[in-house]
Amino acid sequence: MTREENIIRMLSDLESVHMVSLPLLKAMEESANIRSIHRKVTLLSEGSIQHSLWYLVHGFAREYQNDPNDGNEATNWFWQSGDFVFHNHFVNGERSEVSIDFYSGSALLEIDLIALSENTKILEEFTLIKGALTDFNMSLRHEHLRDLSKLTRLQHVKKFYDSHQMLFNFVRHKDLASFFGIRDKSIYRYLKGL
Repeated sequence: MTREENIIRMLSDLESVHMVSLPLLKAMEESANIRSIHRKVTLLSEGSIQHSLWYLVHGFAREYQNDPNDGNEATNWFWQSGDFVFHNHFVNGERSEVSIDFYSGSALLEIDLIALSENTKILEEFTLIKGALTDFNMSLRHEHLRDLSKLTRLQHVKKFYDSHQMLFNFVRHKDLASFFGIRDKSIYRYLKGL
């Protein structure tokens, strides 16, 4: 796909979350750059401030934290093609409490948050958009947490697999296990049942 086609797709996905004015659409288009990921890379580390909003054209990303007790990584979230990638406190410009990795083979649009924040004509609307994206993302996370408490692990893994099949081919099994709240070695038992 061309840059223009990717931007049209991104803007369409954004409008499914919140209406966007023409000046904001134009500003986002002007500040978006395509980036190809050739090797797994961390674009946001714990303690950093997020300066770009990422839109996954294709591929996958993972959010994780280092457990202060044992130093192991705990996977909190995954994103896939068509998702906007950000940490939960980016709306307020706060430092990230998580790290975000993008997997090899991913392509994304990087939207310069600083340039958009300096544009006074769209600043108020852009703040609303960031809030709408955060609310949408939080609703998906709450659904995941509800599933963790209400479904059996097998039901939860199957439900997630049904809507994210390709993800299971790209990520480490230990990251999936962490995401589902199970031991690393137990994930194989759940994956066999799919």
